[in-house]
Amino acid sequence: MRRKYDSFFKTEVIQMIANGRSVPELARSLNIGENIIYRW
Repeated sequence: MRRKYDSFFKTEVIQMIANGRSVPELARSLNIGENIIYRW
């Protein structure tokens, strides 16, 4: 089953990346795929 992520969650993730967190690190800590983050 696919999970839905609201725009607030996506914005928070993108902001964390802008502040220097790496995509692989965030993907592991949030338990979501890197490819999903890259699509945002």
